[in-house]
Amino acid sequence: MIPTKLLYLEDNFCFTGFATILEVVLRDGIQAVVLDQTIFYPQGGGQPADHGEIVGPNGRFAVTDVRFVDGIVNHSGEYADGVLEAGNRVELFVDVKRREFLSKLHTAGHLIDVAMERLDLHLPSAKGYHFPDNPYVEYEGSFTSDECAALQPRLQQEVNRLVEENIPVTYRMAKREELDAICIHVPTYLPEGKPIRVVSIGTLATCPCGGTHVASSAEVGFIEIRKLKSKGLNLRVSYVLKGSSLG
Repeated sequence: MIPTKLLYLEDNFCFTGFATILEVVLRDGIQAVVLDQTIFYPQGGGQPADHGEIVGPNGRFAVTDVRFVDGIVNHSGEYADGVLEAGNRVELFVDVKRREFLSKLHTAGHLIDVAMERLDLHLPSAKGYHFPDNPYVEYEGSFTSDECAALQPRLQQEVNRLVEENIPVTYRMAKREELDAICIHVPTYLPEGKPIRVVSIGTLATCPCGGTHVASSAEVGFIEIRKLKSKGLNLRVSYVLKGSSLG
């Protein structure tokens, strides 16, 4: 089967689109639809999957999970009405409120990265978890509890400043061999088989990222730095967006 074309990499603000169904299957008792191209973001890179709907000539399918496996995007869920079949030309609808909130969470994580750099804490990223329940970013480096307590207000102030500066967030496709030259840190855990895209916060920082983002730092809104804590050899920075939610 041909790899799914990932339209969301080219346009984070495309919430509707069209595709052709390549396959409709039942996997482990769950219905899944495979398309030739998709605007749905599949879970990965610390970001949850998009939700939404696929509408065909004879049915509507509610998408509740999206996964990328070996170049193919599987859209899982259940029928809201009728059925879909291979060969159907269908219309795609992403849940806009969910996408926008998850994009804010993901961009907030990148702004914390930039704030750390501005504070001369040049720590490689270890992990990002941009889920609504307890978002955080982790960095390689061990800190004492006193060091965490001292850093938290400084980091909060720097993040506030970045939001106020209304810095543009841009992205483009890149080649793997470019990354060392254009990125501050290149993660060792880049997924195989996925196109590489880099995201830039103005001219301050560029890093590989296939997730969805807002158009500027100001669109994220107020980021509260809730807690700094050493987790083994890593520093975990937990955060929350004030005034934004999925509810």
